[in-house]
Amino acid sequence: MKPVETKMVELAKDYLPRLTYPVRTGVHPDTAFAPGQILDYARIVSDQALAELVIQRARDYYAGDADYSVGFEPSGQDFFSAGLNVADLMRRVLTADEFSKWLNQFAPELRRGRLGNWGKPAVVSDLTDPQIVQLEFQQADQKPVAIMPRRNVAAQANERWLSTCRRQTQRLIQLFDEGHLLRGIRDPQFLQTLATGSQLAFVAAHGIVVSARRLIQAGANLLEVLAELDHPG
Repeated sequence: MKPVETKMVELAKDYLPRLTYPVRTGVHPDTAFAPGQILDYARIVSDQALAELVIQRARDYYAGDADYSVGFEPSGQDFFSAGLNVADLMRRVLTADEFSKWLNQFAPELRRGRLGNWGKPAVVSDLTDPQIVQLEFQQADQKPVAIMPRRNVAAQANERWLSTCRRQTQRLIQLFDEGHLLRGIRDPQFLQTLATGSQLAFVAAHGIVVSARRLIQAGANLLEVLAELDHPG
């Protein structure tokens, strides 16, 4: 895996300085998503240059964000919240006090207990559609509320949000067990990107399903821990 790791770091260091504008979307290309994972990695392996690059680009992209339009979420194929991805990245980048001030600027309605669409389960019209079904992940992915400072989120709203996340996480596990969430990764176009041999592709897809289900359960357990903390950073 070391060559892959080295190449990914090389690509990140080459790409981020050239990316003038952030990508804001509820799927993988979102630039508030991967950089958060990259920053965690950089700190673990003590890659100071990579960490500083991510922090600077995060500030460039999002430090000035204000009055985020929660009403524009979700998009039709989202599996997480673009706005909450930004918050989850910035809480890694800023100090606790800086993050609290930034969050009040970014989502001021949270202090008033108004969650908007962040507090509403997404409407999934067709569980058999491999793209539409991704919306089932969107609500469960709103776990960043558990790592937001209590001073920024009205207590009643916070508990309501956590309750919604808990319910949707259990629903995801049920949908995995019933096979509904297998459809997306069994989609022919997706499988084609995994492997040329159908047998290998099925094995890879099965591994992804098993891993994803375990991650959802682990996320449910982690949510209960994070819910007791106030911005662990």
